[in-house]
Amino acid sequence: MNNTKKSLKVLFIGESWHIHMIHSKGYDSFTSSKYE
Repeated sequence: MNNTKKSLKVLFIGESWHIHMIHSKGYDSFTSSKYE
């Protein structure tokens, strides 16, 4: 049970970091091109 919880936490952190990278690269360039 402890092992499953640990791997689930790592998966969640990895996913949220991946989403953050997409927002940093894709969303910023999208908004800047929208404002221009």
